[in-house]
Amino acid sequence: MASSVNHWALYGLMPASGYAYSAAGGYALEYFWLFDLPRLVRDSKALSSLGEGLHGFIAVIASVAVTLHVVAVLSHELVMRDATLSRMGAAGGTTTAAGVARISESDIGG
Repeated sequence: MASSVNHWALYGLMPASGYAYSAAGGYALEYFWLFDLPRLVRDSKALSSLGEGLHGFIAVIASVAVTLHVVAVLSHELVMRDATLSRMGAAGGTTTAAGVARISESDIGG
């Protein structure tokens, strides 16, 4: 659930709020220096302020989420020493039934 909300906010609300902030604020809308995006809204101080506030809020929330993920990874790797990070990697991932059983036994102390 949390990842769905996070993705929705990051890939849906972040671009939309940035667009509202820029377009309603009268700024040019360049897409990675490739082409200009059309301005679909008129200049509006209120909409621009709302977009700016929402954009900043989502940026803070995303920064907190990334920080918490890094802290959790470091905790698993350095404190718990449960090899979570190595299991997550493409080369080190354990996806076989034997590997899952081994992980399950170590998790329950067996």
